[in-house]
This record gives sequence, C-alpha cells and structure tokens, in this order.
Amino acid sequence: MKKNNLLIKLLTLLIIIAAVLPVFYMPAYAVEEEYGTQDISDHGISEQGENITSSESETSYVEEGNNVFDIVPKGYTLKAVQTRSVEFIIQYPPGQPTGNVTYELKKEINNREIVVKRGTLNKSQKKITFKDLELNTPYKFYLTKVPNGYGKPDGSVAEFYFDNDGIHFTKGESGIALTMTTAYVHFIVQNTSGLPVGGVVRYALNKVKGNQETQIKAGTADRATGKIILEKLEWNTPYKLYLRTVPKEYERPNDSVAEFYFDSEGIHFIKGSTAVVLKKNNEQNNNGQDAPLEEGQYYGFTGEDSRIKISKEYNIATGTDAFCFGANKDFPNFGNKAVYNELSTSAETLFQLAENPRKKNPKELYDSVRKVIYYCEMHKKELLTDHQLGSDAFWFGSNDKEKGYYKALQEAIWYYSDSIDGLKSYSSGSVGYHIMKKAVKHIIQESEKVSDEDMECVKLKMYNSSMLGDHNSPLQPLIAFEIINKTDIKVQKVNKSGESLEGAAFRLEKLGDASFTPVEMGNESAISDFTFKCLDAGEYRLTEIKAPSNYIPLEEPILFTIIEESNGVFKIKLNTENSKVTLEEGTLTIKVANEKTVTTEITVDKKWFRADGTEFHPQDGEISYNLIQVLTTEGGESSEKIYKSGETLTSQDGWQKTYSNLPAADINGNGEKEICTYYVKEILIADYSTSYSNGSVGESEDPSAAALSSGTITVKNTEKMKFILPETGGTGRGILYIAGVFLLGISMILLGNKNSSFYECLHKKG
Repeated sequence: MKKNNLLIKLLTLLIIIAAVLPVFYMPAYAVEEEYGTQDISDHGISEQGENITSSESETSYVEEGNNVFDIVPKGYTLKAVQTRSVEFIIQYPPGQPTGNVTYELKKEINNREIVVKRGTLNKSQKKITFKDLELNTPYKFYLTKVPNGYGKPDGSVAEFYFDNDGIHFTKGESGIALTMTTAYVHFIVQNTSGLPVGGVVRYALNKVKGNQETQIKAGTADRATGKIILEKLEWNTPYKLYLRTVPKEYERPNDSVAEFYFDSEGIHFIKGSTAVVLKKNNEQNNNGQDAPLEEGQYYGFTGEDSRIKISKEYNIATGTDAFCFGANKDFPNFGNKAVYNELSTSAETLFQLAENPRKKNPKELYDSVRKVIYYCEMHKKELLTDHQLGSDAFWFGSNDKEKGYYKALQEAIWYYSDSIDGLKSYSSGSVGYHIMKKAVKHIIQESEKVSDEDMECVKLKMYNSSMLGDHNSPLQPLIAFEIINKTDIKVQKVNKSGESLEGAAFRLEKLGDASFTPVEMGNESAISDFTFKCLDAGEYRLTEIKAPSNYIPLEEPILFTIIEESNGVFKIKLNTENSKVTLEEGTLTIKVANEKTVTTEITVDKKWFRADGTEFHPQDGEISYNLIQVLTTEGGESSEKIYKSGETLTSQDGWQKTYSNLPAADINGNGEKEICTYYVKEILIADYSTSYSNGSVGESEDPSAAALSSGTITVKNTEKMKFILPETGGTGRGILYIAGVFLLGISMILLGNKNSSFYECLHKKG
C-alpha cells in the first residue's frame, strides 16, 4: 500500500513538472529591427533611455516554433542581448593634487546621443567601470568636471564599441590623462661666477594685462641656493619678475630681470632666463678690464660720429648704428658705456619699451616704426639732397655728412615711441630747425604709404639695460635694424606633360631659422601656381602636403637655396635630385610634376542563404559594413584604416556595390611606397552567421582573410536554425516539451490499465 501511495505521489509530481517546466525556461530578449534600423523616435524611446508607452505603436506577433511567446513593435524581431564591460583610469601628473571628477557615458543611436550613466569620482578614486554595454553600439565617454588647476577636455575623451572580437577604440583609450592648466618655474639668483650672491634678495612678480601690471607675489630668495620658486601660474598670461632688494655690493636691476609666459609647449621667455645674474658694483677682472660680455649682451655707447652705437666691442670708431626708443631717458655721455641685453624681437616687446606710444596697439606701433625705417633707407639720397638733410647745417664741424639723415630718422622714431609732435634735438630758433621739421613731417606722411610687403624687409633688434645713467635714472632702450632684401619665388604644379594641375598644397619652411613662420598654400583653394612672397636668402624646404586628386604626391621634400648675388638680385639653387622637379632657367620658378595614381576596383557582392542551404533574395531591408584599406610597405609592415564607414547595401542595389578609382598604392609619411588591399567587415545581423570569400580564398569568418587588391568580395549570410538559441548557449526548450509529453503519456497508460495493481490500488483507495 505504501508503495502504491508513493507511485501516485511521484506520478502527480511528474505531471506538474511537465506542465510548468517550459514556463520557467524563458531567456531574456531585446527587440531588434529586421534588416537595419528606424528612427528611434518612432518607437517611444526617450533620450534618457527610458521606455515610453505609446498606444499608437503598431504591434505584431513574433512566433518561434509555431508558439506565440511575445509581442513586439511591428518590423522588429527578438534577439538575446550580449553585453560587455570597460574600465577607465584617470591619470594625474606625478606628485600633483587629485580631486573630484564627474563624468557621463553616452551611447549613439541614429546620430543622437543618449546618456547611459553619469557619476562622480572622489579624490581617492581613479577608476570607472561600465558594465552591461551592448554589442555594435557606439559609446562616448565625457569628463564634465575636473579638479581646479586642470583643463577640462573639449568633447569626448574616448569613443568605442564592442563586437565579437572585443572592444575597439575609435578615439582615445582606457587611460585618461589630465593636464594641468597652472604652471611653475624657479629662478636662481647668482653672481657672474655662477654662485649664490649670499645675501638678502627680495623679489616681486607682476602679472601683465595690456599696459597695466599688478603685483601678485613677493618674497625672498633662498639665501643658500639663490632660488626663487613661483607656483600656480596661469597659462597664456605674461609675467614680469623684478628684484626689489639685492646685497649692497651688487648693482640692483631697475627693470624686470625676466619676462615670460606659459602655453601648452612650456615656458617662453620674452626677456631673460631662469638664471638671474647680478654684477658687483664696477665689476672688473684682475687686469682692470671689463669682464667678458655674456651671450646676448652688448655695449651701448656714443661713437666718434656722435651716433649711438651697439656692439660686442667698445670701440668708438666702430659699431652698428642704434636709435633711442625713449626720448626722456638718460644715455651715457661720450667716453662712457653701458651693458645692454638683447631682447626677443616682437611687437609686444617694442610696445613695452615705448614710454608713451602714439599707436596703442602693439602691432600698429611695430609696423609704423618699420615703415619709417624702410622709407628712409629706400629714399636716403632723396632725403639728403631734395630735403637738404645733407646740409652742412647738420654736419658742420664733423666728417659725418649724413648726420642730418640720422637725426631725422631718430626724430621720426621718437614721433611714434614718445608721441612727440615737435623736435626733440632742435629748438625752434636753432640752425636747421625748419629743414629738419619739414623733412620729418615728410617722412611720417610718406612712410604711411609703404606696403606691408616692403615693411617686412626691415628686421628690428631691441636692447635694454638694467644700469642707471649719470643722473641715476634709467637708460634709454635702443633699437637697431637690418634691411633684408627679399624676393618672391613661384612654384608651378604640372602633370607629366607639363599641363597645369590644380588641387595640390605645399608647405614652405626656412631651415635653421626659428623666427620664420612656415607658410602653407593650396589648402583653401584649388590652384596650380603658388607664389611665396618676401623670402630672403637662405636654405628652404618645400613639402607637397597634398597632391591633386588621383595623382601621387612627391616622395621627398624639395630642398633649395635662395642666393643673393648682388643687392636685390637673387637666384635659386636646387639641392634635391628629382626628375619631377625642375628649375625654369633664368627665373625664380620651380616646376613640380606629379604622376597619375594607379587605381583599382573592388566589388562587394551580398549572398543570402536559408538554414537548409537554399539561396534567397530579400526584397527589403539593408545591411551595413565598413570598407577597410590595408597598407603594406615593401618591407612587409602593414597598417589598416577604415576607408569608408557605414556603407550600406539594399535590394534596390541588387545587393551589390562597386568601388572604382580606389588607390592601388600610396606614399606614407616616411616616403615609403605602400601597396593597398581592401576587405569589408559587416555589422552583425541578428539570427545570421557571416562569412567572407573572394575568387582565390574560400569562405572564412575572418573578414581580413578575403582582402584583395582588385576583384569581388562575397559576403555570405546564412540563416541560423530557429530552435537554436546561440546567444544563451542552452539546448532549447523543445526537448523539455517532449519530456513533458512523454511523462504525461506514461501516466495515462497506467491509469487506463484496469488490470494493473496500480489501478486496483487507486480504486480501493477511492
């Protein structure tokens, strides 16, 4: 009896299991549109990624194995969701402070960015992990706030997606380096022997804004080392360092000892350096002579012709003519000298030297002074004769018959540096006053007509001294100049037959001249003739940075020298041996020829197969893929890049697309020739497997295995078996239905057999 009761209970349990088991085995599914995507706004998805219910959405029943198991929007299928995770690490500069960082992760759907997650890292946290991210979905990672003193990146810091091969970064990487926006610098105050001065040195640091200076720091240099440490300085902000107190045996500089600013490339000195050198009062060497000048130092003095001179040697009979740039400051008397430091040449430097500039914009002042100098030098003979500056009224008692010319140029410079409308050197009743005044007025008026191109021929040099004059007042800043004769050169872009070609771009650089700004032409417009203006003598490098469409760029830059044979007469010498580069005889024209690019053609052919192996041709939908270019050097080194992204095929294309005029070869940045091959990589399609082949390689799941230089790439999609759930790795629920039916059948047989002891037991029990 007990045995029969046990059988009844067992049978009942089997019946219950057979009925409910399929209900529990229901995998998670995500809705995916068949053959492509639609605008997500049509299906009630908010930008925050929240599902929005819509009574107007069209729905359809999706069946699998003839059993309706879910309802989804029309045009969608169900797909098991696969996810991935990624970890980002915030990297701080060594030894620098940390702080709070806020972030956002967004995913991109139909060109719209949807916030997936946002959060904050505190000072001790440096890692961010994102889990459960979807396959084949573009993500963008942003830093929305960074600690004080660090620069917040513009735009996303990383962009990536997952596929079956793992994570792929299209921008940035998992390590996010923060960059500080403040900077520091240390100076060392030393004597001419390179040793600390050994006394009290007090300093002040001023921040410069326009013509105004504001003191932001003050302190004392370390007595043992002479160090001055300045921290938390701003980028792109000019600073000036002054010494307010020095040991009594040293000369105290009255002007700034250093002028500088920071940018992303580091510190830039307008004046001075990190070494601040103090000289002892009347410092001399053991022979009673002046100690040798340091690099960038010159003597300023009055020459025997009464002109101001600047020179490495103190010799009143020699030296370069210089001009005062401060009419009301002092200058050593004849027989004395002062040490001047050469400054960096810029409009800002000249503007800072001016005591009362007529032009309130640095560039306007800089240009006006250069135009005055250019006009005077180009019209010297006319000024000496027609405007009587060669009159003995100016040079009587000396041998300098051009003294009047020199004085007129000085007065014209003071007109701009000190806003002097009259004359500084001549009183109204003096000999030559009216001649000088008329000549200066003429120089000012005519110099305004000098072209910017001619003005660029004037190269200024600027000097300042920290010494004091005879009246214990600052010395005048000095300027000197050099007229650099310049010329234009022409570059013509032609084909192999000598016909003009448009669409190239060139970069011109001057070798060994850091002050020369590289010039690029051709990026903004399609031209065949390139004229590079105002070039002086020297060595140059011309690089073709872009070739005309369907033409091969030059493998190497063109090196050439501009030679000034005589005053203003130039010629070009080619230093590059290249049959494609020729010099037009008797001219300053370089002809550059390009050969036509060798091209190839690739066809992408799409094939569809059902699970049973029969081919079919869908009449709607589309597939997406990327066309990848593989570049291989003659040495066998390969690299690849996405040549065309987001390409599509539809039934309207006949599931086929041909790419013509693809480069068959290229030249890389090292001048090496590279052979081009191509392959395609399809964006995964739900419920289909993908394989690739070409005419010589059989089917492979690796898209790169089908890479070729020309021909047809076949992309084959085969429908997966419906009862298989490959994404979950299970055996399917069909087997469970069969087990349930089998157990139910056994139960019915036992109940229907009246001769069985089980049947008798059951009825007796009843």
